[in-house]
Amino acid sequence: MKAMKWGLALGWLPLLAAQAAFVAPQEGEAPFRRDRLPIDGATLRDLSKECVQQAESAGNAPADQRRAAQWLAMALALDPANRSARDLLARLSSQDEVEPATLHPMARTAQLAVNWLAQPEAGEDAARFTRCLEDLSGANETENGAWQGWVAPLEEFIGPEEPPPGQPEEAGEKNAPEAISFSVRSDSIRVPYRENETASGSARVIPTEFTLTAYREKGDEPGADWRIEPPDHFSDKSRSLQLQVKKRISGRPKPAKLTRLKFDLPRWSKKTVAEPAQFNAAAELLVEGVYRGVELDPEVLFLATVGSDGKLGLPPLFWETLRTLEPDEGRRLILPSGAEDLLPSMITLDRSEFFLEHQVLLADTLDQALQWASLEPLPEVAEAGQLFDEVRKAKGTRSLGSFLAMPGPRQRLARIAEILPEHASARMLVLRGTSQWPRRLPREMYAREIRSALLPLGPVLLQAAGAESVDPSMLLEADSQCRQRLAPVENLSERVDARDELHNLAFNVSKSLGNLAGQIRRLDRDYQTSTHRIQLLVTPVYRDFREAVMRLTDAVGDASTFPAPRKP
Repeated sequence: MKAMKWGLALGWLPLLAAQAAFVAPQEGEAPFRRDRLPIDGATLRDLSKECVQQAESAGNAPADQRRAAQWLAMALALDPANRSARDLLARLSSQDEVEPATLHPMARTAQLAVNWLAQPEAGEDAARFTRCLEDLSGANETENGAWQGWVAPLEEFIGPEEPPPGQPEEAGEKNAPEAISFSVRSDSIRVPYRENETASGSARVIPTEFTLTAYREKGDEPGADWRIEPPDHFSDKSRSLQLQVKKRISGRPKPAKLTRLKFDLPRWSKKTVAEPAQFNAAAELLVEGVYRGVELDPEVLFLATVGSDGKLGLPPLFWETLRTLEPDEGRRLILPSGAEDLLPSMITLDRSEFFLEHQVLLADTLDQALQWASLEPLPEVAEAGQLFDEVRKAKGTRSLGSFLAMPGPRQRLARIAEILPEHASARMLVLRGTSQWPRRLPREMYAREIRSALLPLGPVLLQAAGAESVDPSMLLEADSQCRQRLAPVENLSERVDARDELHNLAFNVSKSLGNLAGQIRRLDRDYQTSTHRIQLLVTPVYRDFREAVMRLTDAVGDASTFPAPRKP
C-alpha cells in the first residue's frame, strides 16, 4: 500500500461563501478503539497533536468548520486528555472566528505510524482509522459511514443567512442539543475505605476498587433517563449517591444508547458503608470520565468530597484516614487542595516516607482531578511521574534523611515541582531536605493527633457498658495503648498551653480507664456480673471521653463534618 499523506481537502467550494455554525463532535462514537491500535501511548498522543494542528489550520467556511470538527473528533478519540484539542473545541463551539494557523509538515514518527496503521497486518480498528484519515485527506470520493452519529453532516454547519443591513433578524427556535451516545464501558478507581475503630485499636483503611459500568439492559427504552444503581453495601445511604450523581448529570444531553449507571464494590465485606461521602465523590469522578470519554487509571487513589460547585473538600475523618494509609509503591493519590496545610505535619510526625510511598497530587476541582486520574495523563503529569519514579528508585536502601541531603535528588524533586506545582510529594520532600522543615505541630494538627490517640477508647467503653461482666485487664490494656499513642505526640506542640490543655485532657481520660478497672476489681462477685452496676461505673467515664473528644474537635475546627461519639 502506498505511503499515506494527510491534509485538508478543498471540497464543497460552492458553500464557501455561506455563514458557518460549528457543531461539536459526539465523543465516544469513534469507529475505532484507541486501545486496539497497535501503537504505544506516546505515538497516540503524537497523532492526536497532529490532528489538532490540522484542525487549527481550517478556515471559517462551513466545509472547513466541519473538517475541523472531524479532525478534533479524531484527536480526542486518539487522546481524550488532549488539552489543546479541548481548548480549540471550546473556542470553535463559542462560534467565534478562529484565525487559521500555519500548517507545518507532519512529524516523521507520526507519519511512520500512519503508514503502519494503513497495513492489513495492523488490524480492523487500524483499518477503520485509516478510512477516516482517507476521507480527511480527500482520497475518497464519498465519505464512509463511520462519521454518522460522530460528526454532524455538512448541512448542520451552515448557519442562517445574515439579513440585509437594517433588516432585523427573524426570531427562531434554537436547535435542541443532540443526544450523546457512546459504547458500553466500565471504569474503576480506588477509594480508601475506613472501617470503624475496634476494641483492639485504631481503624483499618482498605484501598477499595470502586467500579462504574454504563450499559443498557434489554427492554430499556432508548434515550431514557439514566437509572442509577448504587452498590448493595450502601443500604439506606444509597439515596445520597443517587442524588449527587443526578446533580452532576443534570442538564446534560440524555444518553441515546445507554440507560444504566451501575456502581460496584468488591465483595470483600458484608458490612455496609457507614459514611459514603468519599464514594459519592468517586462516583461523580467516574461519571464525569464517562461523559468526557476520559479513561481513568484504576490504580489511582482518590480521597475527597465534591461540592455543588465542583470544588473538592476534605471528607470526614480525612486526617485519620490519611495517617493510616499503607505504602502504595508511589502510585498517584489525589487529594483536595485544602489538604495542603495539613501535609507538612507528616514531616513533623516523622512520616516523610509517606511522600515517597504515595505520589500525592492536589486538585482544586473535579475537572482537575479528572486530569490527574486519566489513564493517559497530561504531558506534565506523565513527565513528573517518570521523574518521581526515578527518584524512588535512586533512594534504594538509604535513609530518607541522608538521601535528601544529596543535591541530585533535591534538584530532581525541585524540577518535578516546577513542572507540576500541584505535585505535593515533590514539594514536601524538598521541604524535608532543608533545615526549614517543621519541628512542631500547630494547635489544629496537635489536637487532631491527640484526638486520634483517644478515639479507640470509645468502642472499649461502649463494649464494657453493655456487658454482663467486664474483664478489668481489657480496660488496663486500652489505657496502656492510649498512653503509648499519646507519648510521642506530647512534646510536639508549638505552644506549651496547648500541651497542658489538650494533652492533659486526653491523658486524664485514659487514666480514668485504669481507675475504672480498679473499681470493677474491688466489686464482689455479685456486682461484677451486674450489668446495671457496671453501667453506673462506666457511664461517667464514657461521658468524660465524649466531652474530651468534642473539645478536641472544637480545637481542630471540623465539628461540621466529624462524626461525634454517640451519647451515653
